[in-house]
Amino acid sequence: MINGTDAFTKQSGVGLQPVFSWSPPTLGAATGYQVYLYPASLVDQTVANGFTARVYGTTFRTPPGLLKSGISYLAVITSYQGRQFTLDQNPWVIGYPYYSADCVSAIFTP
Repeated sequence: MINGTDAFTKQSGVGLQPVFSWSPPTLGAATGYQVYLYPASLVDQTVANGFTARVYGTTFRTPPGLLKSGISYLAVITSYQGRQFTLDQNPWVIGYPYYSADCVSAIFTP
């Protein structure tokens, strides 16, 4: 969801700090998530290269100053299951077992 509306439908006017929310995966138990926000156009990627955040809940508010008006974006939310995605582990060390699944939004514009 983007601001409580369907993230799989193209949206405009979501604001510069939209709130993303999602349901946990139906298979397995996620130990963490990553939210990737990046420009939908290769042309716009020279303006803003994108953003990644590690999230341990199912809601994320875009920080101020990240999105720019007039640029379209995509969001990819990845759920992870594995020891390395718990709060007490090094966040960039990957071990096994390790599982992940991506969910890609439709294009949205602030």
